[in-house]
Amino acid sequence: MLETFLYPVIASFLTALTTWGFAKGKTKQQIRALQIENDEKSAKYYQGLVDDLAVRLKKALDQLQDLDQKYRGLLNDHQEVLSINKELIDELRKYKQLRKEPIKT
Repeated sequence: MLETFLYPVIASFLTALTTWGFAKGKTKQQIRALQIENDEKSAKYYQGLVDDLAVRLKKALDQLQDLDQKYRGLLNDHQEVLSINKELIDELRKYKQLRKEPIKT
């Protein structure tokens, strides 16, 4: 009587234990696969960010170079305007000196 009860219980227990062991291994493999998949997605996401930042950096450097060229051009123009202004001031002084001379009639 004990054998009719004990053998099926032991067989069920061993079957459950074996199933649990294989399922645990399979679960670990699935977790590893999910981690690898998540890592790949993260790598693609960050690669996209890096690529986007590289494009933005190149664009910003190009804009900075353009602004630097414009700045240098404006400095040259400013120097020219200062030079012309100085010449005009000198001409104005000469004109004022000529006007101060007494008029002879």
